[in-house]
Amino acid sequence: MTSSDRGYSRPTLRKILKAHSRKRVATEVDPLVYLNYILFIEELMQTATRKALSDNNKNVTAKDIRKATMVEPPRVRTTAQHSRDTTPWLHPALPSSSSPLGREPFQDLPRKTI
Repeated sequence: MTSSDRGYSRPTLRKILKAHSRKRVATEVDPLVYLNYILFIEELMQTATRKALSDNNKNVTAKDIRKATMVEPPRVRTTAQHSRDTTPWLHPALPSSSSPLGREPFQDLPRKTI
């Protein structure tokens, strides 16, 4: 690394951190920020390497890094997944025989067993 590739000086880095966090920044915080950055990059590369190996690639590409940074949306559970009960849910205030069609609700719908 040459002197022109050094990046920010310690006081400049402290000013940047203080401006972004809007809080007081101690004098010893810049090495911790750098180490945290290095740990993040290492973890990102390990995850990207696992993604590349799962796709049978030996080299890590930008596509693998994008896959590693993707956040999967949370899976929504239905009431059937919460309880293994196969009976349809009925409101507790309603009697089970009060169906307007004279049959149980959801009777004609196919059921999936999980």
